[in-house]
Amino acid sequence: MSCAVNGTDGRSPCFEVIFSTDTTRSCARLRGELDLTTAPRLEQLLDELCRDGYRQITLDMSGLDFLGASALSVFVRVDQTLRAAGGELVLTRPSRMASRILSITGLDATLTIQ
Repeated sequence: MSCAVNGTDGRSPCFEVIFSTDTTRSCARLRGELDLTTAPRLEQLLDELCRDGYRQITLDMSGLDFLGASALSVFVRVDQTLRAAGGELVLTRPSRMASRILSITGLDATLTIQ
């Protein structure tokens, strides 16, 4: 499953999510800019996975060009939802920029990052 969220010009995608799933886990590669405009769509997709019973969701962050505060709140909320159901959100391969933001906010000590 793939999802592209168009940029503000309505033409070029500024954010893309590519999913691969099995019966209990879902992995997603994130590419582009995860910001105030695109984070709600990611949240909607992750909520659907939680409702469908996925207990481990892995987000590959290596393709992110930008990581905004709204995305961080999505990560925290989805992680809380998954933990309440016995699962977890795993963030993998954060770029240098994403690692710095996670560190500055203290989320590197709260969220599972590999």
